[in-house]
Amino acid sequence: MDMPDIDDLLSTVWMLLDRPLVAVGLVAGCVLLGAGALLGARRYGWRPVPALLAGLGAALVLAVTLSRNRPDFASMPGVVSYGEPFCILDGVSLTGGYELLNVLLFMPFAFFAVIATHRPLSVSVVSVVSSAGIELAQTLTGQGVCETQDFLHNAIGIVAAAVLGAAVNTLVGSDRRVDREPVRHG
Repeated sequence: MDMPDIDDLLSTVWMLLDRPLVAVGLVAGCVLLGAGALLGARRYGWRPVPALLAGLGAALVLAVTLSRNRPDFASMPGVVSYGEPFCILDGVSLTGGYELLNVLLFMPFAFFAVIATHRPLSVSVVSVVSSAGIELAQTLTGQGVCETQDFLHNAIGIVAAAVLGAAVNTLVGSDRRVDREPVRHG
């Protein structure tokens, strides 16, 4: 299996970040989801720094998936989309920059969320369901196309990150504050 070269990967990243809506979505998402993650950490006894990093990872996911236009390959002039399937069924392939980025896309969120919450299964389920929801939302809003390949790549990255996060929690140990009742304020 041929892996994409680093130049292809970096050019894909810069192309995504060069889109104004993606940059604005990333900044706004970091502020809102970062703050929400810190509030959640305080409320539920999660580790605050990993929770913040998970919030920033979620902002990245939403910014690059929902703050963009329909990709060029999916909106060619003169092509009528009436015959286009609702979701394109394709398999797993890691030969290009986009494919590898889809594997990496949810990994920061899933990894840090598992470290923050000690809930690898819950984080995995929420992440995989979110990936499916994003694929559907992209199709319904015209911001992208629903591809099973993207979903499968996301799921591979999510499971790998959750396993790594659980391994870190096991190796490092913790005070297991997350198993306590939520903190009551006021």
